[in-house]
Amino acid sequence: MKKYPKLSVKRVQRYMKFLGIQSIVYKKYRPHKSEAVYELGENLLNRDFTATKPMKNG
Repeated sequence: MKKYPKLSVKRVQRYMKFLGIQSIVYKKYRPHKSEAVYELGENLLNRDFTATKPMKNG
């Protein structure tokens, strides 16, 4: 394994600027809402999704 001298981040940035090189940064995938509207599925379990009273906040 090759040993390299310890360099600070700023020194590496200066060297890279001097040499005119840049790193390639790929953006992380962020899921987004599609424009498609999906139909609601059948209520196979016959569950009641209505609220019995308003939700308390706080």
